[in-house]
Amino acid sequence: GTVGRLALVGVPMAMNQSCYGIRSSEGYPDYFTYYMIRTEVANLKQRTHGTVFETITRQTFDTVNITQPPLALAQAFDHQMQPYLDHIRHNLYESHTLISIRNTLLPRLISGELRVPDAERFVEEHV
Repeated sequence: GTVGRLALVGVPMAMNQSCYGIRSSEGYPDYFTYYMIRTEVANLKQRTHGTVFETITRQTFDTVNITQPPLALAQAFDHQMQPYLDHIRHNLYESHTLISIRNTLLPRLISGELRVPDAERFVEEHV
């Protein structure tokens, strides 16, 4: 993996041994945890080590001290952020759907296999 690369995932996924799934303890919500870790990525990258390539290990996380606000404040932050992040996730899904439709239709339109009225029907059936 790319050391220090951080992502907020919106679907279940599998990871390999060079990736970490991070969840907070003590009931702190996911969006709050993501943004807290995001502020620490540069600090974590400075603490990498390894012989073949630099890596962040579980022990690297032990060297970072993050001040936690009261749980109610973190939950309020999550409540405020959720509509925005849900909107971003929806837009990403929609974008992937449109890309898939484009990639399916464009070659057929260019080759003459489909005409525009046929393409409109195709879109209506698959969206």
